[in-house]
Amino acid sequence: MKIIRFIPIIYVLLISFSTISQKRKLKFPSFDVVRSGPYIGLQTGKFNNLELGFEQQWKDLKLFGPKTTAIFGGLNYNIFNGVIGEDLGIWKKLGLMGITYGISFNHRTNFTFHKIGFSPMIGLKLGKFHSHFGYQFLFPDGTVNGVNEFYICLRYKVWSNKKIVKE
Repeated sequence: MKIIRFIPIIYVLLISFSTISQKRKLKFPSFDVVRSGPYIGLQTGKFNNLELGFEQQWKDLKLFGPKTTAIFGGLNYNIFNGVIGEDLGIWKKLGLMGITYGISFNHRTNFTFHKIGFSPMIGLKLGKFHSHFGYQFLFPDGTVNGVNEFYICLRYKVWSNKKIVKE
């Protein structure tokens, strides 16, 4: 008779353990912030270049391990040497430290000769400021003067569109 009194308790415990074992975890709603807008920047190395461009970011709002991914496209201009360039790239920020990793594909010209290539970069993002440095691998060698091979860049983002998307 004593065992009959414990059957409802055992039944409740078995049901609760079976629901826990179904790989259900406590999930918080994920909010993604999508930002887009222009940026202005200064690239310096052997030469100084003014940068203007557009960037779009996707940010996961999480307490642990937030990630930000961005794509950008822009123009840079070396006033003194008459060299104009285009950049198209992507960067990613992992975690709260603000360190970014990325790559861009580049084209530089003085309207007589052209160089194309890529540039791996590492940087630091704090608020609307993003500073990164990298090395431009451009081909062919020696045809366009006024191009930074090793550079550091500081950009300021001017956000014109921001929306929060609940998934």
